[in-house]
Amino acid sequence: MLICLLVPVKSTSEIVPTSALLAIDIPVRFARYIFCDINAENIAALRNRVLRLFPDVDSRFLCCEVNTAVDRIIAEMPAASRDYKVLAFCFVDPFKLDDLAFSTIEGMSKRFMDFLVLVATDMDANRNVAPYMAPDSTTVARFTGKTDWRARWDPQSNKSFGLFVLQEFSSHMQDLDYKPQPVGESVLVRNFQKNAPLYRLAYFSRHDLGKKFWRETKKSADPQLNLFE
Repeated sequence: MLICLLVPVKSTSEIVPTSALLAIDIPVRFARYIFCDINAENIAALRNRVLRLFPDVDSRFLCCEVNTAVDRIIAEMPAASRDYKVLAFCFVDPFKLDDLAFSTIEGMSKRFMDFLVLVATDMDANRNVAPYMAPDSTTVARFTGKTDWRARWDPQSNKSFGLFVLQEFSSHMQDLDYKPQPVGESVLVRNFQKNAPLYRLAYFSRHDLGKKFWRETKKSADPQLNLFE
């Protein structure tokens, strides 16, 4: 679910590599990269750039709606065996809450997998409290996997609805045996020009070592930059 293209910076001729290319262009690479995007033009452009810039990288490209493609994605992963362990790292980059179903995370988590999830706390959740609170809305339930979330949300409180959604999501990850992820462990990313909060990056691992790596990463990462840099 990586939307990973080279995008030009407005008002300049500078080209900025986004998540996919940054994830490949690291000193110690992953054994295999699997990219999934519903937009055929995006995934074709990404394939061309990866094959041109990193021809030696084992990369797979799926043009599909990620929430219906768990089996296809898992099928592209290397097969594990007694002598060959496979630990996957999944970066989930939805533009808004409705783009991700928790059932997708749950299905992927059946393999040994850590997750880095973009949670659209401010650019979506906080802006759409009223429509998401509507009785017929299923967006938050679908994203968090918790159909009873309304019973825990107090609309009269001064709390951030976006952070509440993140807490509900994190709680369900604990149900899948992932380590607790307090809100304070997530990374807030802001808009460059307006310094307004946009979203939070939350990391989930079933092992304490994963949490240690995440904390070390945060120490050396500028919150305005991609964490793969």
